[in-house]
Amino acid sequence: MHLVSTLALLASTVAALPQSTCSNGAWQCSGQALQQCSYGAGNILGWTTIQTCGTGTYCTTSGWIGCASGQAPQTTAKTSATTVTSIAATTTKSTTTTTSTKASTSTTKAATSTTKTTTTTTTQVVQSTISTTKTTTGGVTTSPVPTGSPIGNNKYKFITYWGQNSGKFTNGQNQLHLIDYCNSKQFDVINIAFLSIFGGASPTKFHLDLDFFGAYDNVFGPPDAASVANFLQWGQEVAACQAMGIKIILSLGGGVGSYSVPTGTGTAFAKTLHNSFFGGSGPDRPFGNVVLDGIDWDLEGGGTDQKELVIVNQYLKANNKNMLITAAPQCPYPDAFMGDAFLAPNAGWSFISVQFYNNYCSLDKTPNFEEWAAAFGSLNIPLAVGVPGSKPSAPGGGYVPASTVQAYMKKITTNSTQSKLLYGAMTWDASSTTVSGMSAGLRSALDSI
Repeated sequence: MHLVSTLALLASTVAALPQSTCSNGAWQCSGQALQQCSYGAGNILGWTTIQTCGTGTYCTTSGWIGCASGQAPQTTAKTSATTVTSIAATTTKSTTTTTSTKASTSTTKAATSTTKTTTTTTTQVVQSTISTTKTTTGGVTTSPVPTGSPIGNNKYKFITYWGQNSGKFTNGQNQLHLIDYCNSKQFDVINIAFLSIFGGASPTKFHLDLDFFGAYDNVFGPPDAASVANFLQWGQEVAACQAMGIKIILSLGGGVGSYSVPTGTGTAFAKTLHNSFFGGSGPDRPFGNVVLDGIDWDLEGGGTDQKELVIVNQYLKANNKNMLITAAPQCPYPDAFMGDAFLAPNAGWSFISVQFYNNYCSLDKTPNFEEWAAAFGSLNIPLAVGVPGSKPSAPGGGYVPASTVQAYMKKITTNSTQSKLLYGAMTWDASSTTVSGMSAGLRSALDSI
């Protein structure tokens, strides 16, 4: 991992927070457990275990947040060690546990512990050593915390987008935080949408727009301090999602924006992406030291030399291990903006999510997966079936219930040529998919194919 100027701010922010001071978005290591402070039931702050580091690794929040290889480095700094006894309650049904803990340098007292449950509750006492002087922590636990289960092992993947708040047009509810959709354990891949301004005559500049959650912009001058701090928080959520096994990808383009990769600019733009979001280093890293898992091309306008697009793919693949390169073309084949790049040799594609909506080839009309499969079969590029998460999120049509998506995918599996290319399903977007109920239904449908 490469540290840059914005990482210094993240590291100092983390370091400034005592381990057991629960401030929303803060991180701490409790033994081998990586924990994040977030709002739970009753809008009460509490620590949630995001990941438990295994043998040969150690938990760290210093510079890098997560599990690092090797043994924890020894420190000569003088601290006052306090052994804190924490009480964890686990139940199979409705449980409410309220715990108030007061720790000092010499004593530890647990008081006002009340548990109400409708089933058997098992209480486990865990001891850990922290470096702090005096803390007061309160929280309510009503459900098990995420365990970091291997979501990525699902046979058929569930891909979605986050950042553009499509759910607001479905039922008026604004999109949730990224971590909320990760905690649902329904999605395998989440695309951050969108890097809506990039390339052109300025391949080193970009504008990352997350709707009402804010934007990171260096096109019209350096980003302001508030935006930098805001996006570092989003970076922490990205890291937490990745710790659960969810792939977080940066989506480039979208239906509204100003973007292109003109002839001769592919390498320069690839270096900008590498230094800003992946394994490189540079002055603008919106998510700090967090490294994203790949890019998604959602080009819905002209101006990009498709040969340059392939150059970007190849550069990122060559300089980043396990880099995912994806795209989301509209269903008419061939795609007007990326069709040649799809068929180019060694273009680096990991999978393609075809938008079967807003077109004559929508899933509710005459979908043409077989046409895409015929073209991509010899290249062995996997294909996902893209659908809208709700009716309002696809004004041009294409919304169908999860059962219809399942039936169409089952039909694909009956054809040996098409079946081997079927990767999963994609929805636009996480917010609309969730509020419409599509996310739970589609996850179940995918798992039963």
